[in-house]
Amino acid sequence: MPVNKMLIEAYLKKLKMPQAAKNYESLAREAGDNNLDYEEYLLCVLEQEVHQRENNRIQRGIRQAGFPVIKTLESFDFLAIPSLNKPRVLKLMQGEYIRRRENVLLIGNSGVGKTHIATALGYEACRQGMRVKFYTAAGLINELLAAQQEYRLNKLEKQWLAPHLVILDELGDEQMTAALLDRLTHNAHILNINGESYRFKQALSKQVDVG
Repeated sequence: MPVNKMLIEAYLKKLKMPQAAKNYESLAREAGDNNLDYEEYLLCVLEQEVHQRENNRIQRGIRQAGFPVIKTLESFDFLAIPSLNKPRVLKLMQGEYIRRRENVLLIGNSGVGKTHIATALGYEACRQGMRVKFYTAAGLINELLAAQQEYRLNKLEKQWLAPHLVILDELGDEQMTAALLDRLTHNAHILNINGESYRFKQALSKQVDVG
């Protein structure tokens, strides 16, 4: 291996630039083919490194959020739930409610897509570089009970304060829901989703008539 190549790869490794180490040679060939000057070539190398780091950070944030299943707004069928205000949801996807520390409440019967919309909001927040944590009500209660028994409630409280967005799903219990709604409706965006079960419609659409 030529000395220059060895030094370049050693320096890139020391600088922790794996994407640049992987692509600098192919980018150099492209630069030569397109008559790019040194600054343009360097810009291409640095852009790829920055983009890859940004993508890695986003993917890490998505994993840490703990979504049960990744759901995006593109896969949501708004026509199936006509009561849901699509422009309002699209505006929420911009994330201003998080920066203003406002709540979003999704209210409706089972199967209408509340978890899908909540997950899509969280996924988009991750893409915008925000820290997100997804909980189910039952999972959170179990975590609280375990933390209480292990005398680490203070640590859990700090974990709760770390994310920019906390998603609490499947409240279920009527008394708990009423108590939370009473505390969260101030400065809240309320999406009242009513209609036939979204999951039921999807299940029907996948059935094959074998009769």
